[in-house]
Amino acid sequence: MYENNKVGIELEYEGNLGPLPDTYSWNSVADGSLVNGVEYVLVEPTSLIHLTDKLDELFANLAGKVIKKSVRTSTHIHVDVRNLTFQQRIKALIGFWAFENALVETQPQDRRGNHFCLRYQDCSGLYENILQCINVGDFFHNPREYKYAAANIASIPLRGSLEFRFLEAMTDKYKIFWWARLLTDIVNTCANLDTKELHDLIETGEILTMFDTGVDINDLRKSLETNKDDLLDFCGELMDGVPEKIKFSPYIEKKPELDNEEHEAVDMIQEDI
Repeated sequence: MYENNKVGIELEYEGNLGPLPDTYSWNSVADGSLVNGVEYVLVEPTSLIHLTDKLDELFANLAGKVIKKSVRTSTHIHVDVRNLTFQQRIKALIGFWAFENALVETQPQDRRGNHFCLRYQDCSGLYENILQCINVGDFFHNPREYKYAAANIASIPLRGSLEFRFLEAMTDKYKIFWWARLLTDIVNTCANLDTKELHDLIETGEILTMFDTGVDINDLRKSLETNKDDLLDFCGELMDGVPEKIKFSPYIEKKPELDNEEHEAVDMIQEDI
């Protein structure tokens, strides 16, 4: 449904892999958190329909090399939200958080509660912070520590993307594509729902039938119950309205000074501005 929507991909691996040729669609980035590792980052966001071609290009270059995975390696998927309004971005987050616990449970144990991809339930103060963001109408009240959440909301004002950090390191292009498509579907479908409709879908649990997550429905229900009351509160705040003058946020509201790690990530706003 959203094949033309753009995503950014970051793939962390360990091993003697080395840099890529300059002609490739990927940048090779040194990552100090890895042991003899490298992070491959798409040079620019790509549409879903072209993602497997980009992955083919990467893995063809890595053919014959030993790719190692560890507790330090992971896959990050950026879903482009530059053209979504502030309310739509909040609804996208609400939709993801309805599924978050169940989706994280599909990953290896070391991705659950990991300090570099904390679930909503693990992020102290996030509930109050999101309420404050809604009441103000932007994400500038989002402390930078939330960039290490499973859904990195600090990336929204910084890069115009919602970054998902909870996935294990993957080398299967179809698996990477599957996750990129699922996350893109959740973000865009929930963003385009009427707020009252989203509220009711969460309240009744019917939202759980809207996406093919591959997760048992009982596990999905358990996942939703963990965050349900907070998500309904967020919907209620949205229905009360946000400041009229900032209902639509531009691609980049402010560009804060980047730290060393953030310099390494792809800048999601460099294309089509």
